[in-house]
Amino acid sequence: MPPERLITLKGFLSNLLDQHRRRKDRPFCFILGAGASSASGIATGTEMAREWLEQLHEAEDFTGSNLEDWATAENLGIENFDIHNLGRFYPELYSRRFSDSPEAGYAFLEDKMQGKDPSFGYSILAYLLAETPHKIVITTNFDNLVADALSIHSTTFPIVVGHDALADYAQVDLRRPLVAKVHGGLGFSPKNSTEELKVLSETWQKALKRIFERYTPIVIGYDGNDGCFMNLLEDMQDGEIDCLYWCYYCPDDDAIAQVAKVPERVKNLVKAKQGRLVPIRGFDELMLLIKRQLGPATKMPDLLAQMKERARERESAYDEQERALSIKLKTPAQRTKNASLPKGTSEAPFSEVDKLLSHAVGELAKERKEKPWWLWEDEASSADSLDETDRIYKEALAALPGCAELMGNYALFLENERKDMEQTEALYKRAIEADPKHANILCNYAVFLETERKDMGQAEALYKRAIEADPKHANNLGNYAHFLEHERKDMEQAEAFYKRALEAEPKNANNLGNYAQFCLIQGRLSEGLTWCQKAEALAPLPTDLQIELCFYRLAHDPSAWPEKLGEMEHLLNAGKRSLNWPLEDNVANAEKSGHPHIGLLRAIAEVISHDAPISSLDVFDEWPKRHDEPPDRSLANTPVE
Repeated sequence: MPPERLITLKGFLSNLLDQHRRRKDRPFCFILGAGASSASGIATGTEMAREWLEQLHEAEDFTGSNLEDWATAENLGIENFDIHNLGRFYPELYSRRFSDSPEAGYAFLEDKMQGKDPSFGYSILAYLLAETPHKIVITTNFDNLVADALSIHSTTFPIVVGHDALADYAQVDLRRPLVAKVHGGLGFSPKNSTEELKVLSETWQKALKRIFERYTPIVIGYDGNDGCFMNLLEDMQDGEIDCLYWCYYCPDDDAIAQVAKVPERVKNLVKAKQGRLVPIRGFDELMLLIKRQLGPATKMPDLLAQMKERARERESAYDEQERALSIKLKTPAQRTKNASLPKGTSEAPFSEVDKLLSHAVGELAKERKEKPWWLWEDEASSADSLDETDRIYKEALAALPGCAELMGNYALFLENERKDMEQTEALYKRAIEADPKHANILCNYAVFLETERKDMGQAEALYKRAIEADPKHANNLGNYAHFLEHERKDMEQAEAFYKRALEAEPKNANNLGNYAQFCLIQGRLSEGLTWCQKAEALAPLPTDLQIELCFYRLAHDPSAWPEKLGEMEHLLNAGKRSLNWPLEDNVANAEKSGHPHIGLLRAIAEVISHDAPISSLDVFDEWPKRHDEPPDRSLANTPVE
């Protein structure tokens, strides 16, 4: 017959799942001792006690005795000392070793825990803490492995209570995980000495009793060698702890033989609290089995894939911050090489601090082992000719063959400047293969499929993927809204996505202008003109949007003539167009409304959208006299954000 209160590991896992499913009001909490940290490379209490004993022997033995003969209760001044049970004497050995210098003791502990990363088991624990009702860890450890694991494997920031003075914050009604460090944390005078470990503070006692009234404890890697926490557990009244699962180390299948090594004090506690002793192979192994047992019930994802994605997102965000700094801190010459200033304005003076910052950000990029993609992009966009831009992109992709951003920008260049649609599509496909969730590239390829390939099914699928990758990306939402309006003719869904786009970025000029057109075509003239006004207020505007808004005024706002007609004449004579932009519905609505200049309006639409010759407007008497101004038909490549 097995020893009393012993349960098989499979039986424990079954109970775990059953309680998770059927007792929502009774979640689990985890009590972690040093054994849970050993898989992360942190020495156990027994291992550190051994090291301190060896140091004491080296410093105090004047007889030449070996360690086993010297390490007696009399020589150490530790009552009932037993060298074969060092973990039990952790506090006494710590006090003996560091009595002359407490700061040296703290430094020793910090060194032992420096640079240690959470082991596999902590990834499972982090998920349970962040995504399930099992949100509490109580630990006698000083390390930060639980909080580090949450940082690595989740977006949830825990409440870490690492000092007696903060124990009142260890509550049971939690939105975020709680890490209760009952012996303190590094940097907050952790408790190690015999005197410090005699009794828990009153605030900790109250806090822990609150927790155990609500949560079922699972003890992992803790041998009960400190007096104060064990005293608390033993003093809990009947019914104040609902069961107690105490996991003990069992490196083989002989659970009955191994349970004999469990301290009698622990066995007595488990029996008194109607708990269970659970044989486990180790912390990581137990958490692996918990993942297998609870995974389907908690919908636990692929944690490795999730970690890789989060690491990629962090790397991308950091790279983007460097890129933004680089753009922000360019010298005046660099800033104006490819962008002319508005008329009547001048470049702000460049101070000494500006120079320092510009040099510093330049050095930051040069420190990298390989040139970042955005420096290649800067060189390509600063080139003096299309051939030079093409050469730089090819050189950049030879250096960074897997860079999605460069492939996406090169695709835009080939599409807009070279009109090489086969190479454009090939690059879009390569870019998406390199980064399947890059929202801008997905959306740019969707636009390409819509406008160039006329493949509306594939275009819509990519629009949806782009939005799924970045649900609050205003440009992507707006592009999909435009697609729904003009290709799918689904006005209800189009309006919903226009509103989502404007909610994401209320001052996005393109979306304001497009929603204005949407409202005007729906016959909501007052509302549409209001949105026009909001877009116009964001000047300076892109020239294509400027000419579109001007046309909307001409088509739907009788009071806009002749002022807007003069503006339109200036824009068209300056070579401004919005090629392939759908204006037909605006013309149709204007005709239905009895527009007095419908012929001229239709002809203007042909010039704007289909590049009809501007001379075609001269046949209309109301068209202003043309001015001899040189056309400016340059097209700017818009890089991926």
